[in-house]
Amino acid sequence: MEMLSVTVIREKTVSLTHGPYQGAFDPLPDNSISEIIQISQAGTTYTANDDYVLNGDQVDWGADGREPAPGSSYELTYRTLDQDAPTDWDENGLVVADVVPGSTVILNYKWALPRMDAICVDREGHVSYLKGVASSYAPWAPEPALDQLRIAKIVNRWGHGPEVINSGTRAVHNNRLELQVAHNKRDFDE
Repeated sequence: MEMLSVTVIREKTVSLTHGPYQGAFDPLPDNSISEIIQISQAGTTYTANDDYVLNGDQVDWGADGREPAPGSSYELTYRTLDQDAPTDWDENGLVVADVVPGSTVILNYKWALPRMDAICVDREGHVSYLKGVASSYAPWAPEPALDQLRIAKIVNRWGHGPEVINSGTRAVHNNRLELQVAHNKRDFDE
């Protein structure tokens, strides 16, 4: 698996300077703003939709309510989508700092589907490796040609070593076959 990026929601607090006139738009320092949590100035807390609205990535003070004086500074807390390059991850998980609790985390990654392969031998003793069909839930093992004998299945779960399953035909002595047949017949008759 290759981790490409992690997109998270972060909460940030910044100090902004209000535009030069009443009803101005104040641009925020980030893109992809999901919501404004709070705007305050010198003990005054402004109300969403009554005093301001989030318009794209800007604070729109065009509402009929209160607003900071033009050119004055105010504090703004907002949530934004933030993309990180993953640094501390493995196949069991990852660690991302400063994420809003309970928010969505979007992972962008490449991974390989599990696959079951086969090792076969033909009449001349030539060994071949047949690749199966990969699937996330039920990989298919390849079927050898009529003139080939499968001697092993190889189970590939990427990130782990391959598992080799001996599946070749074994020679069994006739005496042992006869003993097994007699034993099975006795169990059947009882």
